[in-house]
Amino acid sequence: MSLSRFVVPSLFLPLVACSSATSTPSNGSTGTPDASAQTPNDSGPQAAPDSSLPGNSNAPGDDSGTSPASDGGDAGPDLDMQAGDFECILSWPKVGDYRITNKLGDLSGALAVANAPDGGVFPVGTIVQLIPDEAMVKRYAGFNAASDDWEFFNLTTSASGTVINQRGGGASVTNFTGSSCLNCHSGAAPQWNMICATTHGCAPLPISEATIQSVQNGDPRCVDGG
Repeated sequence: MSLSRFVVPSLFLPLVACSSATSTPSNGSTGTPDASAQTPNDSGPQAAPDSSLPGNSNAPGDDSGTSPASDGGDAGPDLDMQAGDFECILSWPKVGDYRITNKLGDLSGALAVANAPDGGVFPVGTIVQLIPDEAMVKRYAGFNAASDDWEFFNLTTSASGTVINQRGGGASVTNFTGSSCLNCHSGAAPQWNMICATTHGCAPLPISEATIQSVQNGDPRCVDGG
C-alpha cells in the first residue's frame, strides 16, 4: 500500500496504526500470539463479487459471515465485509483522527465507546478507518481472540470502487508502512480494544495529522466531498 500521492512529513505521531520501525516477525514481539495460525484464510486481492452468481455471498478466502459457534449454532451478529460494501469515509463521524461507522445500526454504541474516557469494547459491525486504504472491522464474538475479534483490511481504492488486497485477523495483513496490523494494534492497552489513537500505547506512525486529513479528503470514492 502506498501514500505516494501525498507528501509525508517527518513529524511522528502515535495514531491508529504504527510505524515501520515497529515491524516485527509474524509471530510478533508484543506478547500477542500470532493469529495467522487461527485465521489461515487471510486472503489476497479481491474485487467486489457479483452477488447474482451462486456462491458469491462470501469472497474467496474469507472467514465466513455465518458467525459459527463451537456447537454449530449461531454466535450472534456479524459483519462480513465485501469489497463493494466499503465506501467514501468522509460522511462518517470523526473521532480524533479516525473515521468510524457501524454497518449493523449501532453507530451510537460505537461512538459511545470511541468517546469513553475509560475505553470499552466496540459493538459488532463497527468499522474504523484512519485512511481510505486501511480498515478494521469488528466481527462476531469468537472470530479471533488475538485480534479482539477485529478483522484487518488492506485495500486499494479508486473512483470505480474498492479492491481488497489482504484481510483477516492474523499478523499477515499489513498497513501502508509494511508493518503487521495485528502487531501494531496489539500495542494498545487492553481497555482501548485495539484502537491506538494518540495516547493508548501504540508506537508512533510516520504521518502528520495534516497529512491524515489530506489523505481522507482525497478518498477517490467520494463524490462532491462525501
